[in-house]
Amino acid sequence: MKKIFLRFKNRLSVTFGLLILESIGELLFPLVIGFAIDDLLNKSYEGLFQLSILGFFTILIGAVRRLIDSRFYGYIFVNLGTELAKSQSKLSPSKKSAQLSLLNEIVEFLENSMPSLFTYVVGLFGTMFILFKLNLPVAIGCLISSFITLGVYIATSSKTTRLNSGWNDEFEKRVDVMTKNNDAETVQHLQRFMKWNIRLSDLETVNYSLAWLTAIGLLVFTVMTTSIESIEYGAIFSVVMYVYQFIEGYTEVPLHYQEWLRLREISSRINISLAQNKG
Repeated sequence: MKKIFLRFKNRLSVTFGLLILESIGELLFPLVIGFAIDDLLNKSYEGLFQLSILGFFTILIGAVRRLIDSRFYGYIFVNLGTELAKSQSKLSPSKKSAQLSLLNEIVEFLENSMPSLFTYVVGLFGTMFILFKLNLPVAIGCLISSFITLGVYIATSSKTTRLNSGWNDEFEKRVDVMTKNNDAETVQHLQRFMKWNIRLSDLETVNYSLAWLTAIGLLVFTVMTTSIESIEYGAIFSVVMYVYQFIEGYTEVPLHYQEWLRLREISSRINISLAQNKG
């Protein structure tokens, strides 16, 4: 995927620039909502006006980015798909079809998952910065929780890659199996395919559950700490919302990380295929 980023860096810089602005807007929502609550309690509407302006520009930037993204990533798929198809003259129809499907998964990840991942990462760092200003104990709690979750996913990354490799191997055999029209072989193929799928799902379930156990502990700690240390309702709301936003980020980012491991394996598979055809 690194080659895709380098090749289309000019177009990507535009969409990621808009994504940064959109992420900053979303990051500021809990803080501005907190200001609006406190202003309303003091009979002022200034906070509501600020919230309306923030919401309008965040939506506008997001809409422009999505209009650009759908066209840009379609352009990437057509260009790379055409090149891949031309280089696959020596491959079996099964591998041709499978690798075009896998290429489509990479492009879909860039269009759909990458913006979410980028937003979560920006949100994590931005939230940590704001929380260190608002409530130091809660910020330290977030930091500890994120390291625990990160450790769980790093510890299982090699197993994730191995399972994805087995899944992709079986996926590439699908067209060949189906063209044989042998019921017994088809059943065996589908059973092997689902075996890899179940093992991946089980690993993801364990990791995700551990991450959320840590998250619930952090949320309980946050509510207890903020209710003791703060008397401003808006401040309490902002801190709790930022922690929930942080939890959403550090439980979702690892899932995208697992998806990235799978697509990295796909990228190496396609690169190997291209190299073999050139040879």
